[in-house]
Amino acid sequence: MSKKVFDQIAEGLNEALAVARDEAEPYKLHVPAEIDVKAIRVRTGLTQKDFASTFGVHSGEATTSPRLSGFDVRHLALLS
Repeated sequence: MSKKVFDQIAEGLNEALAVARDEAEPYKLHVPAEIDVKAIRVRTGLTQKDFASTFGVHSGEATTSPRLSGFDVRHLALLS
């Protein structure tokens, strides 16, 4: 692991600890109204089945559905 990557990970962990100790406010995450699941799937190279398995959704929702029932779309917002 490069020093740069290590430093970035360490910085993130220190920020998380500060939030946990109420010493800092957590960052806010913007979640778009619609998420292009197919585009994320294509960009990550996952098949519909692999995507569904990875993110714990039904394979039918891993096609082009902008809404994923029972799924926290904030996880996908990080990829979009």
